[in-house]
Amino acid sequence: MRQYTKEDCLKGIDKFYSRELQFIAEIKQRRLPMAAVFSHLFPLSILRGFQVNPIRIISGTTIVAENYGEQLVRPDACPFCKSVLGNFHVKSDLFSKIDFIIGLITCDQKRRMLERVEVEFNIPVFPINIPATRTASSRQYYIENFHILITNIAEFLKKDLDLDLLRQDYNFRRLNAKYFLKLLLETSPPPKILQSLIALHAISRPEKLFHFLNTFMNNIPMLQAKKKILIIGSMLGKEDDILLEILANHSIQPILLLSTGIDAFDGWQDISMISNTNLIQKLAEVSFDLSPEIRTRPNAEVYTRIHQFLNKTKADGIICKSLTFCDLWFTEKKRLQEFFAGVPLLILDTGYGDGTLGQIRTRVETFVEMIR
Repeated sequence: MRQYTKEDCLKGIDKFYSRELQFIAEIKQRRLPMAAVFSHLFPLSILRGFQVNPIRIISGTTIVAENYGEQLVRPDACPFCKSVLGNFHVKSDLFSKIDFIIGLITCDQKRRMLERVEVEFNIPVFPINIPATRTASSRQYYIENFHILITNIAEFLKKDLDLDLLRQDYNFRRLNAKYFLKLLLETSPPPKILQSLIALHAISRPEKLFHFLNTFMNNIPMLQAKKKILIIGSMLGKEDDILLEILANHSIQPILLLSTGIDAFDGWQDISMISNTNLIQKLAEVSFDLSPEIRTRPNAEVYTRIHQFLNKTKADGIICKSLTFCDLWFTEKKRLQEFFAGVPLLILDTGYGDGTLGQIRTRVETFVEMIR
């Protein structure tokens, strides 16, 4: 069995991605429903149980989309939220095919963005707020609202939830999550391949992706990494690759402790022994208990988890990539510096514009020289 080159892998991923996009186009032609989520916390398998094709949108993160979105919200809105609005405005790619959105609200800017999507583009949004304060009562509040959300989706679609279909889908997603965790923690594929695979995971049918991962991708070439850097902070969009590109040029392996990285694949549980009666309750609990976000209060668990992965991966430093105008991570700057005193730490405040690329490159190159 021959070893694939980086170019072989990227071509194979692009080919598979194109096939999944074609499948999505066929769904629209057949007038079957398609739903989108933006957060990794909502179990997409529930939507498959309603015979809806679900995707997680992490693409379209470009300055062009951001500029379009800025016409609908304040200029100091989160770049990701602006890019989402911009893509819906121009009906680009996946955004033109969405019939409704599961709006899991993890911050105030995302809440406002979802409200604008519903008003401006007449796309139904089913919101559910995940409480920032993690207590037994807030957990129960979320679970109760999760049940209400499922009922509302069923009424909207006029369909019952097929639990067998849900279980099949969930099992494949859990197996794929195991693969990605191994890829992220135990190996060192070139960052471009890693990011392309994560983007593929966001839109693919899990059963098709499972077979793809277990055939073509068994022979991924590995980066001969000299150093490791733990990446925390905001999600990395499909096109947001400048940071990983710079690290790859210096033979540095990124450890992505992000919602588009380890956080999206860690914490999945086996639901095979859960009864149908308790299944939705269990999925709500799993959703609430997945890796805590920086907005949670108290967020000491987030810091502890970062520290654990720093030790577990033997990373040589930390880069916190936050989005401009996003307060969730940038306001933690002082606490990060205090908690990780003595650990090389770089806090990047970035957007998607070309104007920030030179600054990012300079700061990352300087940081790389420091950890050498």
